[in-house]
Amino acid sequence: MAAKRQSKAPLGSLSRNENTKDLQGNNADSKDLIYVSFQLFFDQDTDYCQSLSNWESEGLLSQMNIALIQLCKETTANPQRIKKYGSYPEKSRTGFPECPSNLSKSANWSSLRLSGKVRVIGIMDRNIFYVVYLDKSHLFYLSPKKHT
Repeated sequence: MAAKRQSKAPLGSLSRNENTKDLQGNNADSKDLIYVSFQLFFDQDTDYCQSLSNWESEGLLSQMNIALIQLCKETTANPQRIKKYGSYPEKSRTGFPECPSNLSKSANWSSLRLSGKVRVIGIMDRNIFYVVYLDKSHLFYLSPKKHT
């Protein structure tokens, strides 16, 4: 049985209850919130990146969804979960091939750390994080090994 509506105002009307949330965002920071787009996503299994179905079978997809939801609550002024690399890494610093021809090498390439080596690689453009690659082995931006 469906729950009864408390308001007598017709659906879509401008009247609202005190305890409802304003989705238009009266919060001053709402215009600076980070949004996520899969418009540039490369959904294939290769030697360097994985597909959504691969991540689902390995139990990483729900982890990614939680991280993306948390990311969307952050503002561009102080993103906690994004590491910005700047331009696409040089060949000696990445386990990925050259930058795809449809994307800019000078874009603000960034990563979202999920756990351990698992990363979501994308481009941060203004307040939108464009997901490009799923990188479960941290191959996109190779870091020098520490204490070895």
